[in-house]
Amino acid sequence: MLFASALAGAALLVYAPVRRRRTGAPGLGETLSHHALIPAALRGYAAWAEGAEGLIGVVVLAGWTLGSEPLLRSGGAAMAALYALFAVYLAVLLRRRGRVPCGCLDASGTVTGVSIARAVFLCAAGTLVALGTFTPVAGLLPRLAHLPAGVFVAALLVIAGKIAELPGTSGFPVGYGQKNGVRGG
Repeated sequence: MLFASALAGAALLVYAPVRRRRTGAPGLGETLSHHALIPAALRGYAAWAEGAEGLIGVVVLAGWTLGSEPLLRSGGAAMAALYALFAVYLAVLLRRRGRVPCGCLDASGTVTGVSIARAVFLCAAGTLVALGTFTPVAGLLPRLAHLPAGVFVAALLVIAGKIAELPGTSGFPVGYGQKNGVRGG
């Protein structure tokens, strides 16, 4: 099931930009610029984050599907680095701005401890892939058989994030973050 978590992390990297576009949510670059935590000189590069996000997910999924250990490991390293950046960024964002929209999957999601924990968990999964802990099994069909478990874990991670956004379920007192215009608790 641990490898399914790595596949889930890759699937979420592909799914997130597609979902944001489909729902009309601001892109990752626009959201990062809006948070104003990135130095002004680097904000122009924030738009590249969304393309990198999807590409890294595709590399991991392609490495697994094609049975290419070098592709899988390099994608895992990039995935671990990206989720580590996400975790640090979300922690700083939560500390400085409170429960504001994070831009993770859509316009409705806010930063919570669960979104930070999800990024840390998926960083660890990517690290294990990069270290070669998981090697592709022989044969395309057995490799494809692992993908539904990855989708299932991805769905659980998304649902956990949505539950954490409900009032009274995040561990924050009711009203936390209202100074920033965010309702809930």
